[in-house]
Amino acid sequence: MRKILINIEKIPHYWILGIVLIYGLIMAEYYYTLSSKLVIGAANQLVSSSFFVFFMSFNFFLMVLSAFIVWIISSLLLYLILILFGGESIFENFKKISALCYIFPTISFILSFLLLEQIEIYEDVNIDNFLTMNKTMIKIGWIINIGFILYYLFLWLLLKYQTGLNWVRSLSVIIVPLGSIYLLGKLFSEYIL
Repeated sequence: MRKILINIEKIPHYWILGIVLIYGLIMAEYYYTLSSKLVIGAANQLVSSSFFVFFMSFNFFLMVLSAFIVWIISSLLLYLILILFGGESIFENFKKISALCYIFPTISFILSFLLLEQIEIYEDVNIDNFLTMNKTMIKIGWIINIGFILYYLFLWLLLKYQTGLNWVRSLSVIIVPLGSIYLLGKLFSEYIL
Protein backbone atom coordinates (compact mmCIF):
# COMPACT_ATOMS: atom_id res chain seq x y z
CA MET A 1 0.00 0.00 0.00
CA ARG A 2 2.90 2.35 0.71
CA LYS A 3 4.18 1.85 -2.85
CA ILE A 4 0.76 2.87 -4.17
CA LEU A 5 0.81 6.03 -2.05
CA ILE A 6 4.31 6.93 -3.22
CA ASN A 7 3.20 6.50 -6.83
CA ILE A 8 0.07 8.60 -6.19
CA GLU A 9 2.22 11.47 -4.97
CA LYS A 10 4.13 11.39 -8.27
CA ILE A 11 1.01 11.68 -10.44
CA PRO A 12 0.98 15.01 -12.33
CA HIS A 13 -1.64 17.52 -11.26
CA TYR A 14 -3.25 17.71 -14.72
CA TRP A 15 -4.04 13.97 -14.55
CA ILE A 16 -5.90 14.58 -11.31
CA LEU A 17 -7.83 17.45 -12.91
CA GLY A 18 -8.55 15.15 -15.85
CA ILE A 19 -10.06 12.50 -13.57
CA VAL A 20 -12.36 15.04 -11.95
CA LEU A 21 -13.25 16.49 -15.39
CA ILE A 22 -14.13 13.04 -16.74
CA TYR A 23 -16.22 12.37 -13.65
CA GLY A 24 -18.00 15.72 -14.09
CA LEU A 25 -18.66 15.14 -17.80
CA ILE A 26 -20.02 11.63 -17.33
CA MET A 27 -22.17 12.69 -14.37
CA ALA A 28 -23.50 15.68 -16.33
CA GLU A 29 -24.26 13.51 -19.36
CA TYR A 30 -26.10 11.01 -17.17
CA TYR A 31 -28.30 13.70 -15.59
CA TYR A 32 -28.80 15.43 -18.96
CA THR A 33 -30.03 12.15 -20.46
CA LEU A 34 -32.22 11.39 -17.45
CA SER A 35 -33.77 14.88 -17.51
CA SER A 36 -34.35 14.70 -21.25
CA LYS A 37 -36.07 11.33 -20.97
CA LEU A 38 -38.26 12.51 -18.09
CA VAL A 39 -39.25 15.71 -19.91
CA ILE A 40 -39.99 13.77 -23.07
CA GLY A 41 -42.16 11.45 -21.01
CA ALA A 42 -43.96 14.35 -19.34
CA ALA A 43 -44.29 16.92 -22.12
CA ASN A 44 -42.87 16.26 -25.55
CA GLN A 45 -43.35 19.84 -26.78
CA LEU A 46 -40.75 21.21 -24.33
CA VAL A 47 -37.89 19.33 -25.96
CA SER A 48 -38.08 21.30 -29.18
CA SER A 49 -38.13 24.74 -27.51
CA SER A 50 -34.93 26.76 -27.56
CA PHE A 51 -35.32 27.69 -23.88
CA PHE A 52 -35.24 24.01 -22.90
CA VAL A 53 -32.11 23.43 -24.98
CA PHE A 54 -30.42 26.49 -23.43
CA PHE A 55 -31.42 25.47 -19.91
CA MET A 56 -30.16 21.91 -20.35
CA SER A 57 -26.85 23.15 -21.82
CA PHE A 58 -26.41 25.58 -18.94
CA ASN A 59 -27.27 22.81 -16.47
CA PHE A 60 -24.68 20.55 -18.12
CA PHE A 61 -21.99 23.21 -17.65
CA LEU A 62 -23.00 23.74 -14.01
CA MET A 63 -22.84 20.00 -13.30
CA VAL A 64 -19.27 19.80 -14.62
CA LEU A 65 -18.32 22.91 -12.63
CA SER A 66 -19.96 21.49 -9.50
CA ALA A 67 -17.80 18.36 -9.76
CA PHE A 68 -14.70 20.52 -9.29
CA ILE A 69 -16.28 22.62 -6.54
CA VAL A 70 -17.48 19.57 -4.59
CA TRP A 71 -14.06 17.93 -4.98
CA ILE A 72 -12.21 20.95 -3.56
CA ILE A 73 -14.68 21.61 -0.73
CA SER A 74 -14.98 17.97 0.31
CA SER A 75 -11.19 17.57 0.18
CA LEU A 76 -10.77 20.63 2.36
CA LEU A 77 -13.44 19.48 4.82
CA LEU A 78 -11.98 15.99 5.10
CA TYR A 79 -8.47 17.44 5.43
CA LEU A 80 -9.55 19.70 8.30
CA ILE A 81 -11.23 16.77 10.07
CA LEU A 82 -8.06 14.74 9.47
CA ILE A 83 -5.98 17.41 11.21
CA LEU A 84 -8.46 17.52 14.11
CA PHE A 85 -8.04 13.76 14.61
CA GLY A 86 -4.24 14.09 14.69
CA GLY A 87 -3.41 12.96 11.19
CA GLU A 88 -0.55 14.45 9.23
CA SER A 89 -0.68 14.92 5.50
CA ILE A 90 0.08 17.48 2.83
CA PHE A 91 -3.11 18.97 1.37
CA GLU A 92 -1.83 18.57 -2.20
CA ASN A 93 -1.37 14.81 -1.72
CA PHE A 94 -4.73 14.58 0.02
CA LYS A 95 -6.44 16.24 -2.96
CA LYS A 96 -4.79 13.75 -5.29
CA ILE A 97 -6.00 10.81 -3.21
CA SER A 98 -9.55 12.13 -3.03
CA ALA A 99 -9.60 12.79 -6.79
CA LEU A 100 -8.32 9.32 -7.63
CA CYS A 101 -11.14 7.82 -5.61
CA TYR A 102 -13.57 9.45 -8.09
CA ILE A 103 -12.78 6.54 -10.41
CA PHE A 104 -15.40 4.41 -8.64
CA PRO A 105 -18.33 6.87 -8.99
CA THR A 106 -17.25 7.50 -12.59
CA ILE A 107 -17.52 3.80 -13.40
CA SER A 108 -20.88 3.62 -11.64
CA PHE A 109 -22.21 6.57 -13.67
CA ILE A 110 -20.99 4.93 -16.90
CA LEU A 111 -22.83 1.71 -16.02
CA SER A 112 -25.91 3.70 -14.98
CA PHE A 113 -25.82 5.67 -18.22
CA LEU A 114 -25.71 2.45 -20.24
CA LEU A 115 -28.73 1.12 -18.35
CA LEU A 116 -30.54 4.44 -18.71
CA GLU A 117 -30.13 4.34 -22.48
CA GLN A 118 -32.21 1.15 -22.58
CA ILE A 119 -35.20 2.74 -20.84
CA GLU A 120 -38.16 4.04 -22.81
CA ILE A 121 -40.45 6.54 -21.12
CA TYR A 122 -43.86 7.12 -22.63
CA GLU A 123 -45.91 10.32 -22.50
CA ASP A 124 -48.64 9.02 -20.23
CA VAL A 125 -46.35 7.62 -17.52
CA ASN A 126 -46.48 8.87 -13.92
CA ILE A 127 -42.91 10.08 -13.30
CA ASP A 128 -42.99 9.51 -9.52
CA ASN A 129 -44.14 5.93 -9.90
CA PHE A 130 -41.70 5.35 -12.72
CA LEU A 131 -38.69 6.52 -10.70
CA THR A 132 -39.64 4.51 -7.62
CA MET A 133 -41.10 1.34 -9.16
CA ASN A 134 -39.12 0.73 -12.35
CA LYS A 135 -36.66 -2.12 -11.77
CA THR A 136 -34.01 -0.62 -14.01
CA MET A 137 -34.18 2.73 -12.18
CA ILE A 138 -33.82 0.89 -8.87
CA LYS A 139 -30.74 -0.92 -10.23
CA ILE A 140 -29.33 2.41 -11.41
CA GLY A 141 -29.78 3.84 -7.92
CA TRP A 142 -27.98 0.88 -6.38
CA ILE A 143 -25.12 1.10 -8.88
CA ILE A 144 -24.56 4.80 -8.14
CA ASN A 145 -24.72 4.17 -4.39
CA ILE A 146 -22.25 1.30 -4.60
CA GLY A 147 -19.87 3.54 -6.57
CA PHE A 148 -19.89 6.13 -3.80
CA ILE A 149 -19.57 3.47 -1.09
CA LEU A 150 -16.45 2.19 -2.88
CA TYR A 151 -15.23 5.80 -3.11
CA TYR A 152 -15.42 6.22 0.66
CA LEU A 153 -13.99 2.77 1.44
CA PHE A 154 -11.02 3.31 -0.86
CA LEU A 155 -10.52 6.82 0.55
CA TRP A 156 -10.61 5.36 4.07
CA LEU A 157 -7.92 2.78 3.24
CA LEU A 158 -5.68 5.33 1.56
CA LEU A 159 -6.11 7.77 4.45
CA LYS A 160 -5.20 5.10 6.96
CA TYR A 161 -1.93 4.29 5.21
CA GLN A 162 -1.02 7.84 4.20
CA THR A 163 -1.60 9.51 7.56
CA GLY A 164 -0.61 6.75 9.96
CA LEU A 165 -3.87 7.02 11.89
CA ASN A 166 -5.36 3.87 13.34
CA TRP A 167 -8.42 2.26 11.73
CA VAL A 168 -10.94 3.94 14.02
CA ARG A 169 -9.59 7.48 13.63
CA SER A 170 -9.21 7.17 9.87
CA LEU A 171 -12.78 5.89 9.65
CA SER A 172 -13.91 8.78 11.86
CA VAL A 173 -12.37 11.23 9.39
CA ILE A 174 -14.87 9.91 6.82
CA ILE A 175 -17.89 9.39 9.11
CA VAL A 176 -17.88 12.73 10.96
CA PRO A 177 -18.38 14.95 7.86
CA LEU A 178 -20.88 12.53 6.28
CA GLY A 179 -22.83 12.26 9.52
CA SER A 180 -22.80 16.03 9.99
CA ILE A 181 -24.10 16.63 6.48
CA TYR A 182 -26.80 13.98 6.96
CA LEU A 183 -27.92 15.49 10.27
CA LEU A 184 -27.94 19.01 8.84
CA GLY A 185 -30.04 17.76 5.93
CA LYS A 186 -32.50 16.17 8.33
CA LEU A 187 -32.63 19.36 10.38
CA PHE A 188 -33.36 21.53 7.36
CA SER A 189 -35.91 19.13 5.87
CA GLU A 190 -37.86 18.64 9.09
CA TYR A 191 -37.71 21.98 10.88
CA ILE A 192 -36.83 24.69 8.40
CA LEU A 193 -38.51 23.64 5.17
